[in-house]
Amino acid sequence: MVDLTHFIDEDRGRKIKELRKRREEEKRKLREKIKQYKLNHVNFPGFQGKINDLIDAVRSIANYANLKGYVQTNIIPENPGIDYRELSVLIGAPPGVALVILHDLYHENEEAQLRELEKEYGEDLIPYDFDDY
Repeated sequence: MVDLTHFIDEDRGRKIKELRKRREEEKRKLREKIKQYKLNHVNFPGFQGKINDLIDAVRSIANYANLKGYVQTNIIPENPGIDYRELSVLIGAPPGVALVILHDLYHENEEAQLRELEKEYGEDLIPYDFDDY
């Protein structure tokens, strides 16, 4: 049976295979990074996996969108590695609110990066909705 590889020289075929392998590795690393972030930063001790309840409650706060926008434009550019405890002190909000703000901003950033990779590779890289926890 003749396929496309018969018409491509061996060196080019090897490069194509390496490129595909590299893309798969990049996708795997990105998915692992998202998974690891969720394991390390969302389920902090004492909360026992009830992050959905916290997120729903915080997102229902009337000024949540304004506070999140303020953090995104004024605090994150100056302190990109800030954790939720420091952010809580800076904005004068409870740690849970700060955690949800950082959680949402992180996922918006990761989703944007995945969308860019999807455009580049032409594949669906987001296996789930970021709001599904």
